[in-house]
Amino acid sequence: MHDPFPSGALRQIVDQTRIREIKLFDQLESTSSFASQQAGELEDELPLVVLARHQTEGRGRGDHRWHATDGALTFTAMYGEADLNWPRQRWPQLSLVAAVAVAETLQTYLSQEHLALKWPNDVFCQGRKISGILVEARQSQRWMMNLGIGVNINNPLDDAPEGVQSRGISMIDLLGTPLFLPEVLLGILTRLEQWMDVCRETMGPILAYWHSLCLLNQRTIEVRQGERLLRGVCLGIDPEGRLMIDTGGSVQAITTGEVVRY
Repeated sequence: MHDPFPSGALRQIVDQTRIREIKLFDQLESTSSFASQQAGELEDELPLVVLARHQTEGRGRGDHRWHATDGALTFTAMYGEADLNWPRQRWPQLSLVAAVAVAETLQTYLSQEHLALKWPNDVFCQGRKISGILVEARQSQRWMMNLGIGVNINNPLDDAPEGVQSRGISMIDLLGTPLFLPEVLLGILTRLEQWMDVCRETMGPILAYWHSLCLLNQRTIEVRQGERLLRGVCLGIDPEGRLMIDTGGSVQAITTGEVVRY
């Protein structure tokens, strides 16, 4: 049976990135859940990647779930505070950085397609979601950042639940041919580390690229923050990575929240 993650290709990723180890599992409920639950045991091995051939209960923000069948790329990159060398108060911005890294990587295969970014970290193509990202800070003996990333690649969605089919899309649906998953993983990790270096002091270098792909720009949107629902016109993001909304009476800068309508 064809192995989508041959050991030689995974060693190449370790050789070409800062990742020290890739822990590959045949099946996990969620790479993010595993990374969180095993944080204390894994912290001396960081930075590392938790990778699953098959994920059964992928987690998204809040109570959302990520539907992924065989052929999807599902992994969590775990970095210690020293590996990141980012001010901890700016860690939420890593969700935007990760989204750009994924979009840039996928764009190398989709030259004729326009990718879009939905704040803070969803990647869309043809109006449907192709990748989701979950960013979680954890503290055991020391602080660490877990970047959970799911990308629909070699998993066609024609047999997915109806709601998933209408909202999601996969690379194989767009290209008609499968991709080599370790190559995509290497591309994402490489760009992620490059952008982390470039944006260590400020998000300035990434703003123009983000604005060029912003799905919400100039749209009337609704953002839920707990019990509060904010409605207005999206003006993109500011230099801190906050979502800017013109409510008609003022411009609000949103640090956290969920875009529920756009």
